[in-house]
Amino acid sequence: MGREDPQLKLRLTEEMKEAVTEAARNNNRSVNAEIVARLETSFQITVDPKALAQAYEFTEDLRARLEKAWEQLNLDMDRFNKDVEHFNNSRREMHLDDMRRRKEREDIIEEKERRLHERERTFRDQIKQRRAAIRDEEARLREEEKRMADLIVRLTQREAELGELIKKLTKNTVGKL
Repeated sequence: MGREDPQLKLRLTEEMKEAVTEAARNNNRSVNAEIVARLETSFQITVDPKALAQAYEFTEDLRARLEKAWEQLNLDMDRFNKDVEHFNNSRREMHLDDMRRRKEREDIIEEKERRLHERERTFRDQIKQRRAAIRDEEARLREEEKRMADLIVRLTQREAELGELIKKLTKNTVGKL
């Protein structure tokens, strides 16, 4: 870009001028080069509504899958509680049923208890893992939603800035014609 290129007179607030000057200094550019670079960048940014809709659908799908997993976890816990209740009932019946075979039945009970405790530990570990996975997924979704919201806010701000800039440029250009 040379001095022969068209020039444009631009009015800025003091704060905006200071911000542009600071950005130009940080990017090792002239104020004019900073403004031109930012304008060029703004014309390259596009928002794909289809991609945004797909991201939203994906988020909703994940949310539905998490809810389904949570429901399954609750069903598994109910089944586990019924198993424990059934075990306790069986244990009482065996003790009352026949005192002579007490030792034999105690051995059976001990084996069942060991298995039940192993199963309980397994269930609890699975529940902890599922809860942790759900929490991680929820956190990831919240971050993704926040990131998308921030992106929308930035794009909206950029769109407003460009609109204002275009209005000013149009007003100045029309005024000179």
